[in-house]
Amino acid sequence: MTVRKFAFDVSWVFISNIITLATGFLLSVILGRFLGAAPLGLFKMTSTIYAITSLVGGIGIPVAIVKYVAEYKEDKEKLNIFVSCGVVNSVIFGAIAGTVLFTLSNTLANVFNMPELTGLIKIIAFSLPFLVVNNTLLGLLNGLREMKSYSFRTVFRSAFLLGFTILFVGIGLGIKGAVLAVLSSEVGTLFLLIFISRNFFNFVIQDYVKTTRELVKFGSQLFLASAIYMVNTYTDTLLVGFFLMDKDVGIYAIAIALSKSFLIIPGSLSTVTYPAISEYNSKGSHESVGNLINKSMKYSLIILSILGILIVFFSKDIILLLLKPEFLPAVTPIAILILGMIFFGSMSSIGSAFTAVGRPDIPFKTNMFAAVVNLSLDVVLIPILGITGAAIGTATSFSVLTILAIYLLNKILNVKIDIRWYAKVLSTIALIIAAFFIFKDWMNLYLLISILFGGYLTLVSKFLITRDDKKDFWKMAKQILKKSSY
Repeated sequence: MTVRKFAFDVSWVFISNIITLATGFLLSVILGRFLGAAPLGLFKMTSTIYAITSLVGGIGIPVAIVKYVAEYKEDKEKLNIFVSCGVVNSVIFGAIAGTVLFTLSNTLANVFNMPELTGLIKIIAFSLPFLVVNNTLLGLLNGLREMKSYSFRTVFRSAFLLGFTILFVGIGLGIKGAVLAVLSSEVGTLFLLIFISRNFFNFVIQDYVKTTRELVKFGSQLFLASAIYMVNTYTDTLLVGFFLMDKDVGIYAIAIALSKSFLIIPGSLSTVTYPAISEYNSKGSHESVGNLINKSMKYSLIILSILGILIVFFSKDIILLLLKPEFLPAVTPIAILILGMIFFGSMSSIGSAFTAVGRPDIPFKTNMFAAVVNLSLDVVLIPILGITGAAIGTATSFSVLTILAIYLLNKILNVKIDIRWYAKVLSTIALIIAAFFIFKDWMNLYLLISILFGGYLTLVSKFLITRDDKKDFWKMAKQILKKSSY
């Protein structure tokens, strides 16, 4: 993959992810501002349960499709067999998962002591078959690196979701309208993906049993890793809902939304690096794998640190501008989460590297360990510190996950990461954020921000990145901007 092609692919995914992020954050603002923290909390709980169940319904098939399509993109017959089998199984498993979720709706509502969840879960259960099939067809586009089509689907779904939410909430359906909007957007997206993907594969039923075994065998390993990762991702929200109230879930949802907002950058990179690493590895280009991993992680950390610091500095202003004062308790959790997300974001830019080289067992093991850390800390800290405790548990677990990944990159893939460089960057970020909270009540806020932020940019430019890093970074950025203007 050339730098130009890589940059073009990232630009398409980045633009679509920006739109997705803006849509998700705007939805949170709309629901929080016009319905309040408690309804937003109910929506967040429903979305969390939906995301976890959709993973179960897919059992790793959508991600497995990316790998097989990337490997067999020159073998049209093989590609058709794998994708067709994946679609059929997605319909079957998605329908089963939806049925189970519908049946358990009342039980889940009782577990979290939120009676209103029952109706919302029943509505969202109908979305599962559509979502799983959509993800499988997206796997086809991702594996082929058809990032323009991949991104167009994302933009289309975001527009549908936002439009239906405004319509349904506007006519008085409340939080049920927001959940109905999710269902409507998935149905509409499926028709779009069918229209797009028909140009890239022909539906065939051939070697179904054999192909299903292979898909499920590989996909189940991915499923286990993804399931543990998702547990780690959503443990804080679920336990806030369990120990606290729906209002607390809503406030914490804003903290999560702001702290994770800039993760679209490594997420965009990961979408492209996964098939690229898989292809390089299949060709034995281990040096290319190492270079891609190092540059992706390094550039991600620098960009995320700059954006993260700005979000911490202006989090209070953002909340008061977009929401209501009842959401101000999210400020402290935002700062804690951002420290963890900056570190984790650098690794998530190449988060699928182990899977791409045929070692899906590694993400499973590392995510399992991080999930245990997260669960343990959340159970202890949330009853004591509330949503701040949830933020501490989550930030710590993601940092542990990143440290493990860096260690295993060196040990297993022989990719050497400069640990001392990462330690310098992260310690500098921590000191700047600490200085902000210490001195923000003693001097003019905007003067303090100018001094701290200017100082960090100077350190980054002078001491933390090399001249070659700057050349490579700006070369890629220019390609992305050029592509974005088309």
